[in-house]
Amino acid sequence: MTGTSVTAKPADVEARDRQWAEISDFATDPRPGALLGVVYGRRRLGKTFLLSALVEQTGGFAFEATQDTELMTLGRLGREALMRILTEPRNAATKQYRKLF
Repeated sequence: MTGTSVTAKPADVEARDRQWAEISDFATDPRPGALLGVVYGRRRLGKTFLLSALVEQTGGFAFEATQDTELMTLGRLGREALMRILTEPRNAATKQYRKLF
């Protein structure tokens, strides 16, 4: 990580400068291919809030993993989001799909 965030922190994200810089650097990483980021920690500390703000700033996509069946997970994901993941050129899923077939 570079330590210099490309994505400006939104005004409604108070403090959290270090955390914002780290997730922003990750989200704007110039390396080609797919990257997987895992954010974990104790409940009720604002992880989802930070990630939601980052997704809004970058036009990205986030999906919260829960313990559900595959069918329930796909239902929560929704058709629109799934189509977006599979068809937008910048999404890694499309690149992975092309490599597999």
